[in-house]
Order: sequence, then structure tokens, then C-alpha cells
Amino acid sequence: MELREAKRRFQQRGGTVLAVSVDAPEKSLELANRLKIDYPLLSDPSRKTIKAYKALDPESNPFFDPDTRYPNISKAVVIVVDPDGAIQWKYVSANLHDRPTTKEILDAVKAAAERRSPESAKKETP
Repeated sequence: MELREAKRRFQQRGGTVLAVSVDAPEKSLELANRLKIDYPLLSDPSRKTIKAYKALDPESNPFFDPDTRYPNISKAVVIVVDPDGAIQWKYVSANLHDRPTTKEILDAVKAAAERRSPESAKKETP
């Protein structure tokens, strides 16, 4: 099942789906429209966020030059961040076709939601 089809199931478990692309905003918007993506697709052409999550794929262009037509791209990475901002689960692909299953991601989201700190729970209590 694709992520957009499982979006409601993620939300039921307290998750939010979003994607990050190395493409410029115009290209990201074009991609989102073409694939009918109904969740946020963030554009990170500077690769600042991608580098922060250690998701840059140095082998995608071993002679990295930011001015080339094909600079380094991101690996396929799935990260589950808990409500406190801590990474609870991370999947880094071995290759372009390597992806975790939707069930694996949903299980990680559920586990992260169950590990919420008491401080987070107190903030949401009326």
C-alpha cells in the first residue's frame, strides 16, 4: 500500500506523513501533482535537512559538484519522530527500490506514540 493510501491509518496512530525532496520547489510541486501526493512534499535543494538526517547518498554522484546537472541526491529514508522531536525509528534504503513496508512504518509510528514522555502528555491535558 502506498503512503498516500495509508495516510488515514497514520493519522489514527498519531502520525503525520510528509516527504522531503532535493528538487527545487517548482519540481517538487510538479512531482506532487503528477503523483497526486496529498501530503506535504518539502523542497530541500540545499540538502540541509537531508544532511541533518544523514540521508544524503554520496554514491549517487561520487564526484559531487553542486553546479553539475546531477548533484548528490537523498537515499530513500523513512524517519519516525516522536512528539518530543526525538527520532524513534529510521530506515535507510540500500538502493532506490528498497523500501520498508507500510506495516513496518505504521508499527513504528504506533510504538513512538506509545513512548510519549509524561511532559508531552501533560502539555496536551486540558
